[in-house]
Amino acid sequence: MSADEGRLLAERVLRTAGYSEREAWIIGDHVIEAALCGYEYSGLPKILNVIEKAKASGFVASELAKSDNANVSVAPSSPVL
Repeated sequence: MSADEGRLLAERVLRTAGYSEREAWIIGDHVIEAALCGYEYSGLPKILNVIEKAKASGFVASELAKSDNANVSVAPSSPVL
């Protein structure tokens, strides 16, 4: 699976779980970047943990966009060394 395919899969799974388009992009990008940097345990499978913990805590995914954290800037993709 390519990095782009992984990002699309991550976004689709997160959107299905109730995350906004922006939230899904941020989380998906993060887990793919982690995997590309060699942190496989923080790659795509980590999304399952994110969703489980959110549900267990009663967190409503789309509320992130309404919080003060909504103005966090996202850096462009990191180079792979």
